[in-house]
Amino acid sequence: DQPDFAPADNFVTCNDTVTNSYDPNGIQVTPEHLTPQDIQDGKRVEYTVHFQNTGNSEAERVLITDTLSSDLQWASFQETGSSHTNSWYIHNGVLNVLFEDINLPDSLSNEADSQGFVAFSIVPSSALTAGMSVGSVANIYFDFNEPVITNEAVFSVEISTSVPEVEREALRAWPDPASDRLFVGGDLSGPLHAEVLDLTGRVVHWADINAGGALDVHALASGAYSLRIESRGQIRVCNFVKQ
Repeated sequence: DQPDFAPADNFVTCNDTVTNSYDPNGIQVTPEHLTPQDIQDGKRVEYTVHFQNTGNSEAERVLITDTLSSDLQWASFQETGSSHTNSWYIHNGVLNVLFEDINLPDSLSNEADSQGFVAFSIVPSSALTAGMSVGSVANIYFDFNEPVITNEAVFSVEISTSVPEVEREALRAWPDPASDRLFVGGDLSGPLHAEVLDLTGRVVHWADINAGGALDVHALASGAYSLRIESRGQIRVCNFVKQ
């Protein structure tokens, strides 16, 4: 009954890709990729659990459980939205969201109203480093039936190596994966300063090479790396795998 002084927080826009096949009961996380700086800044990740009553009668009660990873700060949990009134609590790291008396119709009798969701955000552990990932799986109980087990929603911590779209052909490296030598090509000229970075962003190898030349990578350990090239005062980046 009170005036709404912040109408801007009444909606949210989400851009995502829908692919076949689609299970109406699932969990997703955004963003899927964070940088080490995001982790240190305490950036939140948001989970959304979608559910739908695909049975043949009304569901009076829906319970969602999710065993939260120890790589999440449980005390930072915030519910950010839901389709129906619910109550929630966390016990020993297990999130419980209860929709009591939801009276959710089945999809055959009322497809539009047979669906629901709950969204929540949480802060990842500050101990996460590049190369680490965190998964989450939800269990959805319709009345007293066996749970519907969702997909696993995963976010990872990665070094940002994005470059402007106009630079996408500016640097190429092959073969990928590489064993001894990594050939470098693209919109490059003159002497090049090449640096190889591991997943933590640490420079593990560097060399000065010529455009169209090759970088000796035989001494690198197996794994994923980023190649950073300086050419004509511009920095270009691409990724490769050392086998």
